[in-house]
Amino acid sequence: MLRYYVVGLVGLVALGSGAGCAGRQAPEANPDSPGAALFGGQLKREVNCARCHGADATGGMRGPNLKKRVATLSDEQIAAAIREGPGMMPAFEGKLTEAEVGQIVVWLRGGDGGQAP
Repeated sequence: MLRYYVVGLVGLVALGSGAGCAGRQAPEANPDSPGAALFGGQLKREVNCARCHGADATGGMRGPNLKKRVATLSDEQIAAAIREGPGMMPAFEGKLTEAEVGQIVVWLRGGDGGQAP
């Protein structure tokens, strides 16, 4: 009985961790851009967008595909969403500088996030 419980619990943990989700879920060990490192939580532990949106921003179990959404938004709208946290997303105002928000915006747009827009 205990063995089945443990196996079931492991299965639930695997489902909750994003196993089977589209996109790359684990952040890169050594991201090549500041925007990617910020998005993945490697530079600031309290900021980890990849946890919900997937490491490649194509969505996860808790967050939508940002690569599709950014095409319809201005840079300022994306930055405001990062700062204010729309819907169930947490607000990152005070946790990121404006330059860091800009680096994430650039990275989401397909750049390296080396400098703010």
